[in-house]
Amino acid sequence: SMYTWHKLIHDLAERHRVIAVDIPGCGYSSKAEDFAYEVDGIAELLVRFMDTIALKETDALAFSSGAIYLLRAVQLHPRRFNRLALIAPGGLTQDMPFFVRALVNPVLSWLYRLMISPDSIRKLLSDCFFDQTQVTDEMVRENYAPLEDSQARKVLCTMLRALDEGETMQGLREVDKEVLLLWAMEDQWHDELMAQSFEASLPHNKLVTVRNCGHILQEEKPERCLAELEDFYEYGLAGPPPVRDDSPFIII
Repeated sequence: SMYTWHKLIHDLAERHRVIAVDIPGCGYSSKAEDFAYEVDGIAELLVRFMDTIALKETDALAFSSGAIYLLRAVQLHPRRFNRLALIAPGGLTQDMPFFVRALVNPVLSWLYRLMISPDSIRKLLSDCFFDQTQVTDEMVRENYAPLEDSQARKVLCTMLRALDEGETMQGLREVDKEVLLLWAMEDQWHDELMAQSFEASLPHNKLVTVRNCGHILQEEKPERCLAELEDFYEYGLAGPPPVRDDSPFIII
């Protein structure tokens, strides 16, 4: 949900126009039963949202599975997007806790969605952080709140089952954009092999790895994340211009 950006969003907004979006099925967006929640459908909705607010083109930032929807939107509408920053992009993996994978299973999901609680959310968050002290009561409350009602849980399972990133991954070489990849070295959900896959497939990218950090990099290391994002959006993959070694200076 948008809460996952709360440590970055105000700092980014000091220098940029920031538009935070809860895609359908996530956070506090609508939880319609008659929507398929497929990758292409959500990608198209993102572009329609841009049309609605008269946003002709934009830089973009996405996290985890959100990056799959963003990349698909870029593949379908390349002229609408400029620089892309992706934090631990990717979908469901076998490294994720069984609880998450059970929500995708048609047989088990009805039971496990009933088991979603503040305690289960805390356990999942703990799995996403290297520094366990950062998993606070507020964080648990904010992540659990959108999932309190049964309809939201049902839609979550539908959305997870519909998250097929195959076509998006096959088309990564078509993404002719500058892409910053931010990855935590202790990410237990999206491992180093995934990082290497994105790095090898995207034609114009820079991979930045961060130590002592888990999956939710923007919450665990917000200062480092902000610094990398600001440099990237201002200067692109080339980075800030170097300081000349022969520049004069006075010492007093």
